[in-house]
Amino acid sequence: MEEERFAELLSSINEGVAIAEGKAKPARVHYFFAPEEIKSIRNNLRMTQEDFAASFCFSPSNVKQWETGKRNPDGSARALLQVIANNPQAVLEALRG
Repeated sequence: MEEERFAELLSSINEGVAIAEGKAKPARVHYFFAPEEIKSIRNNLRMTQEDFAASFCFSPSNVKQWETGKRNPDGSARALLQVIANNPQAVLEALRG
């Protein structure tokens, strides 16, 4: 059992080194946001938590919990936050339909 864990860890380390050296690409890209990053995205748009939530179809309580670090956005919310950070107007236009 320990040999299997060691082999798995060693494989992960080797994969990480290959990615860092540019010899491989990660299987998935994950976006992580610290609470202050989420607040910064919202502040850059000059929106209250309530306006931000309503504009981007988030729950106001989720936005508050994300910004205080009590909860982390799930995968789809992280992806949407990344797009909002890069091009909020495109998201707003798309959501307006």
